[in-house]
Amino acid sequence: MLGAAVSDGEAVLWESAWLAHMRHTVTLGPLVAQALATLGLSADSVRGVGVTLGPGSFTALRVGLAFAQGFALGHRVPVIGVPTLDVLAYAQPKSDHVLAAVLQAGRARVAAGLYRWQSRAWRAEGEALSFNLAELVAWLPRGAIVCGELGRELREVLAPRRDLRVAPAAAALRRAGYLAEMTGLRLRDGPPDAAPLVPIYLSAHHA
Repeated sequence: MLGAAVSDGEAVLWESAWLAHMRHTVTLGPLVAQALATLGLSADSVRGVGVTLGPGSFTALRVGLAFAQGFALGHRVPVIGVPTLDVLAYAQPKSDHVLAAVLQAGRARVAAGLYRWQSRAWRAEGEALSFNLAELVAWLPRGAIVCGELGRELREVLAPRRDLRVAPAAAALRRAGYLAEMTGLRLRDGPPDAAPLVPIYLSAHHA
């Protein structure tokens, strides 16, 4: 999945997303240029850049990070890195139940992390982990809400767990608009840490 969005700090002004099919390098730059041109903005009007840190495809993460850091350096603006599962969790409504954010990780594995609603936001509990489908079903806490790009096979595997609540597919996309909104909120909190952004790779789950 490849996406980009532009926010003015109050509203998402432009957003686009599609399956890039490993063409991230040739499509990301033109996509950002299209967004700015559509809005009548120049690159110099950008005040900050947000980028997801993973987990995800090795190539896609590297391309996204390289582009975001290059753009930010060239235009002297801060860059904010956000874990991909945090973006999925951010899109979900408040609940007293545990939230499990899930992403396809390739090779019949998924990435997942748990969140709880605290201080008016979803807060991660521990790190993202890697599972096969059977491991994920056994690991999910009773009564959890499951969101993310699950796919038909995973939804079928989860179906016997009647205690789980699975978010609709349309409510669980990795939307760049949410990343843009999160980036704006974090920029309001002050300048980001100057430490280099590091992709998030997965640790295997051990029962």
